[in-house]
Amino acid sequence: MENASKALIIAGAILLSILLIAVGMYVYNSSIDPIQSAGSTISSYDKEAFNLKWEQYDGEQTGTIVQKLIAKMLSNADEYKEEHRKLPGISARIKHQDSSTGTLGGEDSGVTFDFNEYVATLGDIRGKIQKKHMYYVTFGYSETTGLINMIHILYDKEDRPDLF
Repeated sequence: MENASKALIIAGAILLSILLIAVGMYVYNSSIDPIQSAGSTISSYDKEAFNLKWEQYDGEQTGTIVQKLIAKMLSNADEYKEEHRKLPGISARIKHQDSSTGTLGGEDSGVTFDFNEYVATLGDIRGKIQKKHMYYVTFGYSETTGLINMIHILYDKEDRPDLF
């Protein structure tokens, strides 16, 4: 009889420890969900902040302002050189002496990314901007991240195709 009561005590202790482990796992899993949703909220704020620094250039802008936009793109390239999804592509239709157009793909363009080419193209386009001319700036957004992934600089508002 004495052995049977000890066995019941041991069995009760085992059941109690299993119950405590189950409660601990429930509390842990319940606390993870708010932490993960807080992390996604932070990333939505990051997305808004990232897009806001470009969206201030939306619409008609002088060449001087467009040059500042490209300077900001160059600074951004230095900051995010290892995180290519935060390097927006550029499409520029610049009617200058040689009517050249520069295009460099963004994240969703399918173009292999070359950082040195990216920086060189930005510098080339920046050098061709006429300071006093009015340009038209629009943006393309990534369907996967929601970040601006393409900046379009057009010589005239009428140059804007419906693709943007």
